[in-house]
Amino acid sequence: MPGILKHADGSIVELRTFKRFINAFAREVLLPGDAGYDFARTLWNASIDKRPGLIARCASTADVTRVVTFARINNLSLAIMGGGHNVAGHALCDDGIVIDLSPMKQVTVDAPSRTVTVQAVNVVNVYTPIGNVKPHQPMFHAGLQTVRKY
Repeated sequence: MPGILKHADGSIVELRTFKRFINAFAREVLLPGDAGYDFARTLWNASIDKRPGLIARCASTADVTRVVTFARINNLSLAIMGGGHNVAGHALCDDGIVIDLSPMKQVTVDAPSRTVTVQAVNVVNVYTPIGNVKPHQPMFHAGLQTVRKY
């Protein structure tokens, strides 16, 4: 049984609309009651206990676009979870869709041009393939800053 997915006005999304999206989305979708759902909605700030109607585990920008388009067309609440570090809990929403960016970990290093292209990843994933680098700017525990080679 799907979770409760509600429009911004509080009305419940029709089951067929809900199922059509789930069937068309090529990546993992987590619903309340699914294995992994509670873990996927866990934030660094454990006092936040929001229950999204659907968690879409995106692996590409095309996945993110697909989810955002579905949410916009259906007037749904939408939250985006990167590392889940936001103290206020903005990475989750009740009865809406959460875009989980945790599968987006690809890092591409082009050494000749000194360019690094990253998806939505934590800093450790970026520093590892580059080698001996450190943040160029002081930073908080999460996020991507300018890096330079030492």
